[in-house]
Amino acid sequence: MKRTKLSIIFSEYWRISLVTLVFLGTVIGVLTFRLNTMTNGYSANEYAVQDNANSPNKLLKNPINPLPAITKYGSRKLKVNPLLAHRLVNVLIGVIIAGCLFLIIKSWHTTRIAIIGTLLFVTSSWFLHTARNGSYDILYALYLPIMLCYIRLRQKQHIYLYVTLLLISSVILLYIPSLCLIVLAILIWQGKRIIEYSRLVNKIWLTVYGFITTALVAPLIWSFIQNPSLIRIWLGLPQKIPTISEFALRFGHILGDIFVLRQQNNLMGVGRLPYLDAFTTAIVLIGVYAYAFKIKLDRTRLLIGIFFVSAVLIAFGLNIVISILLPIIYLFVSAGIALLLQQWFTVFPKNPLAKYIGVAVILLSISLTVFYHMYGYYKVWPNTPDTKTLYAQTK
Repeated sequence: MKRTKLSIIFSEYWRISLVTLVFLGTVIGVLTFRLNTMTNGYSANEYAVQDNANSPNKLLKNPINPLPAITKYGSRKLKVNPLLAHRLVNVLIGVIIAGCLFLIIKSWHTTRIAIIGTLLFVTSSWFLHTARNGSYDILYALYLPIMLCYIRLRQKQHIYLYVTLLLISSVILLYIPSLCLIVLAILIWQGKRIIEYSRLVNKIWLTVYGFITTALVAPLIWSFIQNPSLIRIWLGLPQKIPTISEFALRFGHILGDIFVLRQQNNLMGVGRLPYLDAFTTAIVLIGVYAYAFKIKLDRTRLLIGIFFVSAVLIAFGLNIVISILLPIIYLFVSAGIALLLQQWFTVFPKNPLAKYIGVAVILLSISLTVFYHMYGYYKVWPNTPDTKTLYAQTK
């Protein structure tokens, strides 16, 4: 019997479709579970976002970071709880970030490593605190779509699609305080390649892209002309330049918060526990070790560059949150897991018992890590006295 076109497509893509559905279901489920009921109310930061969001009439005068204002306006029109709406928008951004991370890891490693790395990322308490809170800290991870577009363009895959996504992502970053510096750094670093990729695009489309970019950036430029003081806010510059000792202390706190002992901030976790657990920290170090032998690769320079530039900007006091480092950390985690599995299979290429024992140990460690973060976030954190105090404001 002759197979229909629909059956051929289904037989070729059912695995991809199944993985996509399971992935989206897991991410959305983790991010939306008890989103509005896990705490007794909302934090002061979430109320501040709601109160400080500009009205639509004021966006032309100050279009910097417009998403909270758009969400506030949309929630009023739809007659839904605006504070819950802010959380849902953050969740949506979190899903996009997780999807981009999966595709980047898959491009650099394998589907298996992408699934493991993304699972650890999505279930980490650091990501859950960032993506499920209505404070929009997750916006600072939106450079990840630019990384994905850059990788796909290098592979010359779906040129027009990824040029369009690159354009949209870059414009979005331009409206977020301090992240314009990331866009500027990418333009300087990859200027020649951007010109090279632009030659792959039809001149008509280039003209269309030019007009779209101008139209999207025009409100920002117009607001600067009308009110030059907004430039300082846009760049996120601190009121005072830190001294060398202050800068060193802040830089040390960044590394300490991630790996050793976090500064007291119950909005982001329990007590002073670091963002990463012991297993993840060890895997990060293995990932750094793996990239130490691939220093000439663009991806190595990209990861190290984004990490240190972001950490330096945070230490200088710019308006950037530590969550900007979150995706980079888990890209190193994925490299560490890939090296660990590769070395284990190399040492025991023909011994199935040793191979399965190694895989079982790694899977057990990953399972315990996922449980540690999920239990800590969903069970322990909301029941601590500090959390109950911070989220005491009613819905």
